[in-house]
Amino acid sequence: MRQYIKTKLQLTTFVLGLFVLLITGFLVMANMTLSSIVGIKESSDSFYIKFGSAVGIAFHLLFYTNITNFFLGFMMLLLAYKPENEKVKTVFLSSVISITITFLVYWFLISWTQNWKNGFGVFTSLVTHAINPILGFIVLYLFRKEVKINLWSIIISSSIIVLYFFFALFLYLGTGAEYGFKNGAVVYKFLHFYRPFFVKTENIGLIVTLDILIFIIGALIPVILTFVWKLILNLGYKKVWKNKI
Repeated sequence: MRQYIKTKLQLTTFVLGLFVLLITGFLVMANMTLSSIVGIKESSDSFYIKFGSAVGIAFHLLFYTNITNFFLGFMMLLLAYKPENEKVKTVFLSSVISITITFLVYWFLISWTQNWKNGFGVFTSLVTHAINPILGFIVLYLFRKEVKINLWSIIISSSIIVLYFFFALFLYLGTGAEYGFKNGAVVYKFLHFYRPFFVKTENIGLIVTLDILIFIIGALIPVILTFVWKLILNLGYKKVWKNKI
């Protein structure tokens, strides 16, 4: 490992990346084990089916939160090994943009529905929605002079959001047929396709409009966040990649 990890910056990035991967993996496995022992609680709201009720304990792996935490941890490790590689730095930036979305969506849309009396649940949320993202932000700050904005960093992070939107949509439609699509498995409550943004209405036109709005916002947020990070850290811009992985 010493032949790859040559500087304190690389070592710091490696240690932080390893922490993010290991703690996320531990929390996912612990939550899966807990769900297999005590079972998955059914939703108390008859208007939606819990994610776990549709896919089993594997739902812990499929949350956008955990996907972006694993993505961030992996890219931090790769950045530690290949700090000069432009593609690695571009994809690392994509991982930070993705984890920024996790951070913002949780604290603005989800945290107020969190059961703050569940100690382990609170610990899991704080690690994956605060500690890990902040570690990613710190590493981006440390590499601010080397990381350049590239069109691909936007495309990659936007693609992740778009793909996850369609995953959530197909999951909802696949489980909602017997309920006339007024109900279905929901990953996040705000992403209920019959009650988008928690809006309760029978107006199909408004429902479809709000669903489309979620899609558009999801696709545009990575673009906005990319330039927010550019302003905060004065990141440079590079049009093309010149080196290979």
